[in-house]
Amino acid sequence: MKRLFSLILAACMLVGALVYIAPSGIAADDYILGDADKNGEVDMRDILAIRRYLAALIGEDEISIDAADVDKKHNDGDNRITLDDVVRLRRYFVGLDELDEDKPEKTNPVDSITIGGVDISNFTIVIPDKSDALMNYTSDRLRSYIYQACGVNLNITDDESSVSGNMIKYVYDTEDKYELGKEGYRVEVGSDGNVIFTCGSMRGPLYVTFFFLEDVVGWRFLSDVDDVVTYLYEADSIDLPIGYQKTEVPVFEYRAVSQAGVTYYNFMMLKLNAVDGGGSGACTNAQYGWGVGTLYFHAHSYAYQEWGDINSQPPDEYHRTQPCLTSEETYRHIIDYNTALIEQRESWGQHLGETWTQISCSPNDNTDFCKCVNCSAVYKQEGSISGTVFRLANRVAETLNERYPGIEIFTIAYWDARKAPKMTRPLDNVCVCYCINGCNNHTYDHPEECEAAGGNERYPIRNFDGTSDGYSANNIELGYYEDWLELTNNIFVWYYSVSVSFYMGPSPNLFNIYNDLKYIAASGARGVYFEGNGEQCSSSFEMLKAYMASKMNWDPFMSEEEYNDLFNEFLMIYYGDGWQYIREYIELSDEAGNLNGCWTNNYDRPWNMYNEEYFAEHYDKMSELFDKALAATSDTEQQRRIARSRAHCDYLGLSATYEDKYVNGDDASRAVYEERYARLYNTLLDRGDTPGARGDVIEVFGGSGTLGCEAFPSSESDIKCPMDWLFRGGFSGYWEWDGGRWV
Repeated sequence: MKRLFSLILAACMLVGALVYIAPSGIAADDYILGDADKNGEVDMRDILAIRRYLAALIGEDEISIDAADVDKKHNDGDNRITLDDVVRLRRYFVGLDELDEDKPEKTNPVDSITIGGVDISNFTIVIPDKSDALMNYTSDRLRSYIYQACGVNLNITDDESSVSGNMIKYVYDTEDKYELGKEGYRVEVGSDGNVIFTCGSMRGPLYVTFFFLEDVVGWRFLSDVDDVVTYLYEADSIDLPIGYQKTEVPVFEYRAVSQAGVTYYNFMMLKLNAVDGGGSGACTNAQYGWGVGTLYFHAHSYAYQEWGDINSQPPDEYHRTQPCLTSEETYRHIIDYNTALIEQRESWGQHLGETWTQISCSPNDNTDFCKCVNCSAVYKQEGSISGTVFRLANRVAETLNERYPGIEIFTIAYWDARKAPKMTRPLDNVCVCYCINGCNNHTYDHPEECEAAGGNERYPIRNFDGTSDGYSANNIELGYYEDWLELTNNIFVWYYSVSVSFYMGPSPNLFNIYNDLKYIAASGARGVYFEGNGEQCSSSFEMLKAYMASKMNWDPFMSEEEYNDLFNEFLMIYYGDGWQYIREYIELSDEAGNLNGCWTNNYDRPWNMYNEEYFAEHYDKMSELFDKALAATSDTEQQRRIARSRAHCDYLGLSATYEDKYVNGDDASRAVYEERYARLYNTLLDRGDTPGARGDVIEVFGGSGTLGCEAFPSSESDIKCPMDWLFRGGFSGYWEWDGGRWV
């Protein structure tokens, strides 16, 4: 029986590849499209009928040829039945497509856009008289994307009196009628049929434009390593009715995502207002509405102080000690340095409150704080190293505010300075950026999970006096954070989504983003700096993280259903029809992380974050999911993305199964292992701009500069456990510098 079934299946596969031409005598006017088996319903049995017909297991009298040809609009309605019709029916059943009769070929993705029943071709875009660079840029973006959608090229004018038809009109909310601030917007269609875009004072025009293009026209703007990925849903008609209203004001004042794919070109499409942390490039560009930015290196500015030259590059702050923060010389140096820097930037036409909003006064990225008598006395008084950091920040803020009213000082509560001081309260114009460094496996809204798990035993939390508050865990970490909330309303959060140690062991925290950013918003934080990996790490779903982080930065109180819809939509656009398989892999890898208790993604190594046994058990299924995703799309770019994204799955899976499947395996398991190993090797070599260049491979594996990859195989047949290329086993303690590399 099994043999007979196999023969039938083989016949189906063989015959299914052929194209059948329907006899001309079949009637074309008495059928339900999709009802291939002629039972009066469109259901899964129709898929079976089409497959049986293609396999020659049923004849023409048992199927409706016209009804089975559901792919008419894509194949000119020529009554050809192929496996494409099966695919179309499957997409219909999961809500990804509709069944339409043969229609004239579309000349534009959207046949028509009407507003209050009036065709958009009757509208003119109106911008304020003598409009600024932002209005000119954003109105041109509106015109361009509407033209690409429906083929209508709208005129733009700043002379409203010249308009005879309807208008899409930009106006600033100058009287703060709708309390839009700098970035909010309101869209409404009046009784006269005109569309009014009421905009916040700085970036409102930018965000209302991309809102309209997304929510009304159907555009999607995704991030990617190399370019902005745009997608437009096809539509027969779109109508915006009279009386339509929508108002949005962002929750977070500061929204930055330092991630693969977030560039100076598309950060505004994602409704961010800073990029690369301080946003130095974007925030000096008038056509993007400036932005929220920090003047010079925002995270670790003490690194500059010893150098004195405001035009010099910063030294490598990781290898330096902290300056003495109670020293008069340090204070004087910071004031002089910042004053010179501000004067230089103002001479370039950059101004406080417009091109930048903050000055940085922040510790270096190490724990080597000063141990002099004065600093030690402050630590004891304040119960924390943060006492010296924020006493200095307050003093700098007072001095610079006298010279430059309205200036804000940016500094970080980081490393051993995360615990709030007992005596010093940050001034109102001192921004506290709290760097949450607890557990990345459990979500912030459920710290009790860390308490039950016992925290991350690899990382004890250190106090200034050598004592410890326990192990790194959210129940302790968020206690620190909430102490800061008691001291100040001017607080930001530095959120780590990144696996700094190793790009090929990405942090499995894609679903945590929802809970964590929602918690941060509910806590009252002013903004989030979402730190991710750079473009080298594109095998790690970093583009998806960037997109979801951007959406949550704008609307952190969206429902979980909305989050999942956006998540799935990105996968569908980015990876194609097999996106469900990619989603299933993400869920499996997430489960592999959940089994490992508490871990800290920017310190821990792969098998600290993933359960090795789980990965070994599920690697075959994971690999099969990527195979299915590849088979589901014929788009070469989507296939490239899928192959790129499976690289870390192969790295982890091959590492987890090396002993069992290769060293101790049989001929069959070794052959499969060798095939997958060769795939990974060649994928990694082909990912750089210069295929095969050793530097590209190091970039793939590096987390900070050139983390060693000396053991990378010399060929696809040089087989060893991939984890031995770099980071075998766990990691305990802090990094140390040894002969030119971190160990």
